[in-house]
Amino acid sequence: MAEKTADYFRLLVNHWDAVAVDKGIGQLLAKAEIVSLHSTKFDYKEKRTILQLTALELDCRPIDLDHSIYVYYVNNKSKDTIPRSPKKRRRKDFMYCFHCGHRIRRDANYCTECGKSQV
Repeated sequence: MAEKTADYFRLLVNHWDAVAVDKGIGQLLAKAEIVSLHSTKFDYKEKRTILQLTALELDCRPIDLDHSIYVYYVNNKSKDTIPRSPKKRRRKDFMYCFHCGHRIRRDANYCTECGKSQV
């Protein structure tokens, strides 16, 4: 079982020290300039530990801090998110012929290889 899955189960059983590092926590760490959003410098366990220690510094339980961050990002989803990393979008402008498997344009009605209809 992966660490994040195990942490979600710990959240479900309401373990006081449970924290599951998700997108909201990643965005919070990025906004606080602790860990950049797409950084691989810190692994999952280190990010979880940062949040757990932060909760103890704030004199609250880590599970409560995790829930507060979750609620904050759910309520402010549209206006308070960090944009995703600039990745090339792979737009599929092509498809494959149903009959011969030749690569053709997505809007093509006929295959240029075998001439059969794609509609």
